Amino acid sequence: TSGVDVTMASSQSGATVRYTTNGSTPTTSSTVYTGPVAIFTSGTVKAKAFHPDYTASAETSRTYEVVTATPTFSLTAGTYAAGTPVVVSTSTPGASISYSTDGSAPTPSHPTLANGDAVIVGNSTLKAMAWKAGQTNSGAASAAYSVTGHLTAPGVSGGGSHTVALRGDG
Repeated sequence: TSGVDVTMASSQSGATVRYTTNGSTPTTSSTVYTGPVAIFTSGTVKAKAFHPDYTASAETSRTYEVVTATPTFSLTAGTYAAGTPVVVSTSTPGASISYSTDGSAPTPSHPTLANGDAVIVGNSTLKAMAWKAGQTNSGAASAAYSVTGHLTAPGVSGGGSHTVALRGDG
């Protein structure tokens, strides 16, 4: 999840390893390998060894699937006081987190949170998944919460060009 460091080597002394990360065939003008290459998106790395006295090596190709880390919750499932926040986070830098509170599987089209934002606990099942462009979406984290005490009274208010609603869970 989140990325991988790819290492390469040639068994031919004096050879230069060149590689691509876009799936194209390496040539003598491709990037020279000098140390581990950090891969943060799913894709194919191709490499060839070039030596001035020999024919270029056969191409080596590896495909990597980078999966966004599954979100975690600051509180385990259980019963908490009304209005208690649950912090939702993922270890994948730059990932977005989608969530639902109705038990449905979250998708990127559901409401989103920034990494480390909170959702207020209600009598609901919180599900969250993380996603980042170029990576496979995470699995879904899930926890059922119930609350003690009084919830906020729901309310609706509107104006000339807007309507706002306050849910019963705050």
